Amino acid sequence: MSSEILHFDKAPIVEAVIGLDLEEMLGDDSLVALKELGQRLSESYPTCEDLKMSQFELTIGSQPRQMDTQIGYFFKSIDRLNVVHARRNGFAFSRLAPYQNWDVFFAEARHCWTQYRQVIGPIKLAKWTVRYLNKLSWPAGERMEDYLRVYPYIPEDLPQMIGGCYMRLQIPIESPQGFLTQQLVMLPQEQPNKSYFMLDNEFTFSAIGLSDSTVWEHINLSREIKNRFFVNSITDKLKGMIA
Repeated sequence: MSSEILHFDKAPIVEAVIGLDLEEMLGDDSLVALKELGQRLSESYPTCEDLKMSQFELTIGSQPRQMDTQIGYFFKSIDRLNVVHARRNGFAFSRLAPYQNWDVFFAEARHCWTQYRQVIGPIKLAKWTVRYLNKLSWPAGERMEDYLRVYPYIPEDLPQMIGGCYMRLQIPIESPQGFLTQQLVMLPQEQPNKSYFMLDNEFTFSAIGLSDSTVWEHINLSREIKNRFFVNSITDKLKGMIA
């Protein structure tokens, strides 16, 4: 199915993310540049929050000590649905539900990246990712295979009811060369008559030696890849429920 005709009126996307990681962590002084990025984006992204990385130091005979290092900022849109992750080691743009469409999502991500690139200066890219988290539900007690084409198989002579589920697969992608990390997680029940699952598809590709324009070309082409893996991971029955 081509990306141009893929559309679900009840799209189950709860978060979509485009990310670009640098080859190395930039110095503390890069926080000044990232602060400037926040000023550039402030009209559309007025909320600024610190982004920190936590590490634990273990010493024999003493309690573990948590150390927090600031690595950047979150910049959030007025409705808090668009979030820019500006880090010393990379950049990400995420869109929370309701998801609009790829063209709007891609264009805003690239706009924010351009601003990041201008303030941060010379950098080398290591990889780029596209990630879609999909919240799926169907009537409680029904078989998982009626809704998913990728699922944990339970032999018929074992109880079919499950109280929890976590499955993780890594699937190679040939062109452009990369891989999909697909995770299926059972979520807490929100309604007693329904089962809820998160289908998390994260696509990762190398960006080493590539120019910005080439990376963004590849990101745009990944639209077809992420659509193909999603529609081939669910059944026609589930497609009908979200159409």
